[in-house]
Amino acid sequence: NVAVDRVIELTEPATPYRAWLAEHFSKDELKQSSVIAPGADPDHDGLSNAVEFGCGLDPRTSESLSPITVLGADETSSLSFSFRRRHLPRGVDVVVESSADLQRWQELDPASYQVVSTQAEEDWGVETVTALMDGSAGGSPGSTHLRLRVEVEE
Repeated sequence: NVAVDRVIELTEPATPYRAWLAEHFSKDELKQSSVIAPGADPDHDGLSNAVEFGCGLDPRTSESLSPITVLGADETSSLSFSFRRRHLPRGVDVVVESSADLQRWQELDPASYQVVSTQAEEDWGVETVTALMDGSAGGSPGSTHLRLRVEVEE
């Protein structure tokens, strides 16, 4: 309901990550890199701001929700898992990685797993993905570890 002959100036944050920070932290907190840096963990739950942004979690609340969950493995060497990601056209990249020994991590090629379902969450751009991976893509289900790597554009 803007009247005619009015000039309105809109300022968009430089990145989606900056918009998310402004949504969760006060102006004073936004001046503290120890609170807002991608590697910071202001709620001390072991998840950095980058991970919480990339997975649609709250940086001010210690989360009981895991960003990635193994749902099950079966005797046919299939592994089902789900993960939360913020799926935006720019500013964030959420990658699933696997390891057999927790030392050497390798990005899972999206072609190596089948997305079974994607469910949009209330937070902007956040979705929960349920996927199925053939054991040949990353080893046998009993020896495959999964994690999410999140890269944010500051």
